[in-house]
Amino acid sequence: MIERTFILLDGIGDRMERTLWDSGITTWGDFMGASSVPRISSQRKLRYDKDLLKASANLSVRNGDFFAHRLPGNEHWRLFETFRDDVVYLDIETTGHFAGNATTVVGLYDGATFKAFVRGKDLTREALASALDGKKMVVTFFGRGFDIPVLLHEFDIPVPPLHFDLCFAAKRLNMHGGLKVIERELGICRSDDTQGLSGADAVRLWYRYKRHEDESALSTLLQYNKEDVVNLEYLASKIFESLKTKVTGSF
Repeated sequence: MIERTFILLDGIGDRMERTLWDSGITTWGDFMGASSVPRISSQRKLRYDKDLLKASANLSVRNGDFFAHRLPGNEHWRLFETFRDDVVYLDIETTGHFAGNATTVVGLYDGATFKAFVRGKDLTREALASALDGKKMVVTFFGRGFDIPVLLHEFDIPVPPLHFDLCFAAKRLNMHGGLKVIERELGICRSDDTQGLSGADAVRLWYRYKRHEDESALSTLLQYNKEDVVNLEYLASKIFESLKTKVTGSF
């Protein structure tokens, strides 16, 4: 998808990108190989050719920072397919706003291994920074509005440059509601232990664990967080493919 993307060029918006696609210029290679491009002067095309060569070079070395600075945040999804091997799926649990909103659990999943960092055990800035090191993209559900700001405020950690927030991406597909609502819409079932649990329940489970040393409460909380995180992979795949079809059409 990224090599079909022209909105990373200065002065190219959604409508002009669509014009290029409709004229048969559907990839960077098509653009650079064309002797002329509709509605773009020869001088401007030369500049864009150089920009696309630079983009190609950065893509070949998987430089996520380059694209993060050239695409608006709501278009980072276009790189999901390209950087899938360097994606981290992330979700956090907290104590709730009434208690200062401290992070209790950070769940990370790389597509193969899930790891939960727990407050009072192994949840530290160093551990999180190490786990996120080298990742090109973070996938969350409403992470732009919650998870990432909370983590930055509390731990001041470096985060991956690209962010695919499924909450806002889903809205572009007329899929509304929270994570659990969209999971059900896509046929994802929760385990018996976590079926029906909400974020408020996650807060209560944490306090039951802390106040009563209830390890079973912590176990349920970690299972709840794991399902939150691991399910993001399937959601991201479905939403990416649906967005690609919606944006590009049939080509």
